Amino acid sequence: MPRRGRADYAVPAIRDLTTAGLFTDRTSNQVRLQRVASILSMMTGALAGGLLLRHGQIAAPLWAAAVVHAVCAVAADRLRRRDTAESWG
Repeated sequence: MPRRGRADYAVPAIRDLTTAGLFTDRTSNQVRLQRVASILSMMTGALAGGLLLRHGQIAAPLWAAAVVHAVCAVAADRLRRRDTAESWG
């Protein structure tokens, strides 16, 4: 019988290590800001996925994740091309 209410190990470990790093490391403010942004994005994604699953169809969170993934891939490709073009000029 499958366990209910139990998440996979990887996501909680990443979240917990990021949170622990935020409070224990004595790093620059930029690193702290990046950690806070990553924690907020994880929580926002979890909330959005949960709401889509609860109020939408079962495939809605998967479609939303696919769209976000595609947008990030296109943005990363354009940034890479821009950086490459600037290094030649």
